[in-house]
Amino acid sequence: MSTMIGYRRPLAFALVVVAIITILIGVTIYWLSRGSTWYGYVVGLDHRIYMVNLTEGGVVWVSRPLQVAGYPTEIDLNDDDSILYIAYGSDIPRTDYSPLLAVKLNESTDIVYKHDILDDFSGIISPAYELFYNSIAKEIYISYIYGAELMTKVDARTGQIIGSINIPIRKQYEVSPDGLMIAELYPDRARNTPNGIEQPVGIIGVNDLRTGKVVSDTEHPDNRGMFSPWGSPENNLIYVRENYSEFISRLEVFDRETGEKLAEHDFRETFSSLPNQSHVTRMPGSGDVAMSMGNSVVVFDPLTAEIKSRTRIESFSTEVVVTDKPLLQSETEHSDLSWFSF
Repeated sequence: MSTMIGYRRPLAFALVVVAIITILIGVTIYWLSRGSTWYGYVVGLDHRIYMVNLTEGGVVWVSRPLQVAGYPTEIDLNDDDSILYIAYGSDIPRTDYSPLLAVKLNESTDIVYKHDILDDFSGIISPAYELFYNSIAKEIYISYIYGAELMTKVDARTGQIIGSINIPIRKQYEVSPDGLMIAELYPDRARNTPNGIEQPVGIIGVNDLRTGKVVSDTEHPDNRGMFSPWGSPENNLIYVRENYSEFISRLEVFDRETGEKLAEHDFRETFSSLPNQSHVTRMPGSGDVAMSMGNSVVVFDPLTAEIKSRTRIESFSTEVVVTDKPLLQSETEHSDLSWFSF
């Protein structure tokens, strides 16, 4: 009997080792393969969520229309890309809609919560036009006026208001690793003056996200050294999108270290369309960027403007947010697009 027990122990140990190795191989394959394809989410004016394949192009999935009033303005993803936060605006005063929606990114698009911001005096719900998710602090910052400096702070987990902050917060700004500060980087342009060409001076403004107070405000002659105080970003480029008029919109690309302007693209001339977003969406792991333009989602090289993929959708939409995770599956819901006519 003791001999049999002694035999079983090595066998059991070997089986455990094999199981662990199998799991490790599976995890390795998963992590190596999950980054091979990048997807993007946009929300259309038709109230549908579109998931597109940014790497190869093409629509992957379209949700059923969300039963909401108003129109989508900006979106963002939570930490694990499983929840989409959607801000909604309105051209008329309303009492019947939610300016902030949290939606589960599965085939049934379950509503996690709706957030209503009701003015006690007028009875009108304030529309939301700008939205920024701070993944470290688990806070959402929303503004009720385009370009406003006053942002309302919302707990991203519950949708409850937790305060306000009197600084502008935009998607192109950079959050510190601890989630407590945010930096605005703005490279300047050379100007012609009566005394010759005026030297451009870039500005980096850093604010405390808890108090809104200025932490630092530095000038950078010739746009050199345009790095936030907490170090280098994923790449060495700064993207500035300018709207000069209803018909002229440009993207300018600067080198952070040297300050050199590397490229300038007129959207209407280069892409035959104007963008729906005020910033570019960076594609992780590459130098490419993505933008929602008209009723298309376009991935392109910001230096050469070479288009890598272009996906047409059935509606004008919000900006695009990027993920490398496929849609969460639901056995009770449909798993194809047969109900949707392209």
